[in-house]
Amino acid sequence: MKQRIKDLLIWGGMFYQFKDLTFYQNPVWKQQLNFYRQLIDPHDLVFDVGGNIGQRAKIFADIGRKVVVFEPQPYCIRQLRSRFRYIPKIKLEPIALNNTVSTEKMYLSSSHTISTLSRHFIETAGKTVFKNETYNQEIDVETNTLDNMIERYGLPAFLKIDTEGFEINVLQGLKDPVPVISFEFMPDYKEEAMQCLEYLHQLSPDYRYNYTSGENLNFVLPEHLSYEDFIRNGSVFTASLFGDIYAILDKSQHQLNGKGA
Repeated sequence: MKQRIKDLLIWGGMFYQFKDLTFYQNPVWKQQLNFYRQLIDPHDLVFDVGGNIGQRAKIFADIGRKVVVFEPQPYCIRQLRSRFRYIPKIKLEPIALNNTVSTEKMYLSSSHTISTLSRHFIETAGKTVFKNETYNQEIDVETNTLDNMIERYGLPAFLKIDTEGFEINVLQGLKDPVPVISFEFMPDYKEEAMQCLEYLHQLSPDYRYNYTSGENLNFVLPEHLSYEDFIRNGSVFTASLFGDIYAILDKSQHQLNGKGA
């Protein structure tokens, strides 16, 4: 009976309207909101790549002008369409981003938060960190590139990427720097994080780097470091938890520091 009521509320676009009312009272939401206000201004466009069911997208929309969410999982698409039915500033693109326009296999997990387009992710993190999860379904998903989406929507001020091991493929679809980029790293997936850092450094040597650990949205390092200093510091590569690396263009760094980061 409860599931039936939930399904009806999701169908009518009301489930998350009620759920988000309680989320607004949660101290975690307030912490996340304050953190992202350092990175996003009210006039900003945000790209959320790997939006899942839209928790971060909701926060981005509470701060910025417009949010484009990219998410190819059918279950998540249904949740997103329901959650944001009455929030016109959030646009859903039910696709994956890649380094080419194509159709790719997506491997659906028993937990929708770790479904992936990367076989290598399943063979590494899928057998260690997520060894209790299963990948028992494959679907074909359409992919496009960041460059094509920027041509369609404009240059985002902030680009968040959380694609379970497919981050480098997403970044390779970008040929010009974005002011602020975040991408996920994992303890057993350090080589891929290094590839992302190298690619971003090629896009612009003016990026400065910092990172967060786990779900704690506070920068670990006291200041944002150059590529060379970030690699030399190396603490991100010995982190025992997952987290996100933030690449901030030098001109954006001055604005960020001015906001008290």
